[in-house]
Amino acid sequence: MKLKLLLIAIIALSYNFSDAQTELWGTTSEGGKYGAGTIYKTDGNGDNFEIQHSFFYTVGQSISSPLTEASEGKLFGLASEAAVCSNFGGVIYEYNISTDSYDVKYSFEDSENGNYPIGKLLYANNGKLYGVTRDGGANDKGVIFEFDPSSDVFAKIFDFGGDNGSYPSSLMQAQNGKLYGVTKDGGTEGEGLIYEFDISNNTYTKLFDFDDDNGSAPTGVFVEVSTNKLYGVTKFGGGNYYGGTIYEFDISTNTHTVKKVLASYDISIGGAPSKGLTLADNGKLYGTVFVNKNSIGAKLFEYNIDTETYTLLNVSGSQYLGSELFSANNGNLYGTGGKGGSDNKGVIFEYNISTQIITSLYSFTNDDDSGYGSASLIQASNNKLYACTGSGGESLWGGGLYEFDIATTTYTKKFDFDVSKLGSNPSEGLIQASNNKLYGMTRHGGIYVDSDLTNDRYGAGTIFEFDPSTSKYKVLFEFDGNNGKLPQGALLQATNDKLYGLTYSGGDGDSAWGVMFEYDINSGSYKVLYNFDINGDRENGANPSGTLMQADNGKLYGFTSRGGVLADGTRVDNGTMFEYDIDSETLTTIHAFNDIDGKIPSSKLIQARNETLYGLTASGGGYNMMGTLFSFDTNSDVFTKLYSFSKTGNYNPLGALTEVIINDGINLFGVTSAESGDNDAIFKYNVQEEELIFVKEFDGNDNYNPLYTTLFLASNGNLYGAGPIKGTEHKFLFQYNIEEELLEPKFDFTCKKNSNVPLYIGGLIEIDANYLSAEEHIDIIKNNYFVYPNPTTDVINIKSDTDISKIEIYNQQGQLVLSSNKNQNVDVSILNSSIYIVKIITKNGGIETKKLIKK
Repeated sequence: MKLKLLLIAIIALSYNFSDAQTELWGTTSEGGKYGAGTIYKTDGNGDNFEIQHSFFYTVGQSISSPLTEASEGKLFGLASEAAVCSNFGGVIYEYNISTDSYDVKYSFEDSENGNYPIGKLLYANNGKLYGVTRDGGANDKGVIFEFDPSSDVFAKIFDFGGDNGSYPSSLMQAQNGKLYGVTKDGGTEGEGLIYEFDISNNTYTKLFDFDDDNGSAPTGVFVEVSTNKLYGVTKFGGGNYYGGTIYEFDISTNTHTVKKVLASYDISIGGAPSKGLTLADNGKLYGTVFVNKNSIGAKLFEYNIDTETYTLLNVSGSQYLGSELFSANNGNLYGTGGKGGSDNKGVIFEYNISTQIITSLYSFTNDDDSGYGSASLIQASNNKLYACTGSGGESLWGGGLYEFDIATTTYTKKFDFDVSKLGSNPSEGLIQASNNKLYGMTRHGGIYVDSDLTNDRYGAGTIFEFDPSTSKYKVLFEFDGNNGKLPQGALLQATNDKLYGLTYSGGDGDSAWGVMFEYDINSGSYKVLYNFDINGDRENGANPSGTLMQADNGKLYGFTSRGGVLADGTRVDNGTMFEYDIDSETLTTIHAFNDIDGKIPSSKLIQARNETLYGLTASGGGYNMMGTLFSFDTNSDVFTKLYSFSKTGNYNPLGALTEVIINDGINLFGVTSAESGDNDAIFKYNVQEEELIFVKEFDGNDNYNPLYTTLFLASNGNLYGAGPIKGTEHKFLFQYNIEEELLEPKFDFTCKKNSNVPLYIGGLIEIDANYLSAEEHIDIIKNNYFVYPNPTTDVINIKSDTDISKIEIYNQQGQLVLSSNKNQNVDVSILNSSIYIVKIITKNGGIETKKLIKK
């Protein structure tokens, strides 16, 4: 290819290749605003990193916190085990009722700022939200935090620990403007405490220590029944019965008074309240206790503040009780429970204070409509009730957020947590198609079908389109398991203009061992071309991996990671290399790996300038060997193992090879990616000299590690790659200068908290930075441009009504492969058979692009 020939001059000219402005584009499998991956770009030198799209799912797990309305129509909540950077530290999220939209506002990625937020957020009179975390902070005992919804600014304002308590519950704001709360543990006696926090000067004051006799393990949110008088409950302690207490705390005198000692084993009292009190319109307090004797279970109680009278209410429907009760503006109490209902998954219920009747209004189910395990309800400014479920829902796991209209008893699911209808976790990378748009796949998201087809809840994956001129993202196709799931690698646009790809699993029938598919971007039609089956057709392998490539003979080539049958009929499970004829729609296995020549082939094949195919296996190669480099001659069907990577050195090549022409010689660059991170290096294989050398090791001093990466040769002559060091913060986009053998970090993808989950960073492509939409092309150039013949085998002719300054031709990876100052015809005979983009630049600055098919 012309690029390879030009690279000879690149090295000689110190990489002064072109004045053209280009950009590198790629994907990450995680990170971004929602932790579901990104599309990003840099300039042509790997600098000026910018996220162009964040893949979306409604992050949330363990949704046990009630919502809070901070301003009209905006609800805020806490997801205690949500994951943006795979640290499961929790998030603050917002749901906008009027726009029906969800957004992550803050992710608890740094344990110093707290982990696992719990309870209900407090919307204070200064317009800010306040809350607590169970863990994290300086002492890993939780923190108090502040969040400004108008500016999205988060601040940790206090660290719990020691005498200051640990494991705090929700905050409330008293009429004096100060915040009050309790901790379940810590304090002088280790039984919890009451504290005050002044938000005007961020001052914490411990007010009272529980000591078991006066109660222990305080829980819930305080209720201010009159000025300076707070009421609360403890779950345990209180004297001989140790069933908890109802108490009053006077913040003007710091006086604690036990109002009622509870007893779990007394059927007339009950105890162990796990939720706080609710002040009803009649001025009385209501809550839930448990009666352990005779397995009676939950019971509703009433406490009359004026007469100091406690009454255990004997009402039917008590089995519904579970969450904290909510007093609605119609005077009735509402709550949710974990039991009862049509599926015994709990209900939304109403307690009429006047009639003392509990009525079930809605039954939760384990389907995609609602989920179950609801948090406590709130009433928003539109008079409707809102809460979240912690389990079930469409994802079968994360639950959802719902709305309940008490006027019509109508339930409406608003969205599902842990769901990505638009796709999440992109696979290997992007391609730029002949229409200038970018295409890729996501491993998860899209249609949610039966769990045995979608890895429980993640979805089967999608094909997507991204227009760099408009930044518009669109899902084109959703895998559903039967037509494939877990797409692998990148897409390929073949010479027939259609996209081709692989899925690791899924497919027709009981096998579900993956498929090869075709997608037509012009008609939007999807077609499964081949169903892999390790049982029925083991010869052709199973679980295809990596990316397809099209050779100059027009055929497609790819790998499977499982299956295979050797020439002598021996059944093996090392993977295969296959060939697919687009015209005859025939798939043929051309090599079954036997372990000695390698196993588990990775990434994709490349076709070098000598027309030979080259590839890598991740393991195998003989005794104590961990991976091979091999060649395959498509004319003679001869497979040759060229090199075995040794476990005593650098091993496990997981990416694809990259061809670089140096001094007119073919050199193949790649990366070894041992799991330990101690045996990783960039290697170079000289085809003519049949020699492999390691040109740069990723040692501990470098703090780089290119796990799961394919090097990309940019037009500036440098190689670029990316990958994490497992379990560390270093997940660099890096540049390797071939001539000077220098490694330079460009951008650190690291989330703020260390993660043992590998971050997969897809292969890069290079595109023209002056990308224009079709509409912009028309605005700039209102003339006729014709490129013919198209398809062609040797020369293209260009007819134009405007003087042409330069012709540039780019491959599907966005690399400039040929440049010409001729304005009538260009010799393209040296290009391999593929699809190219012809960029026509006029003397008046206009730009037009045309698709070219080279046969």
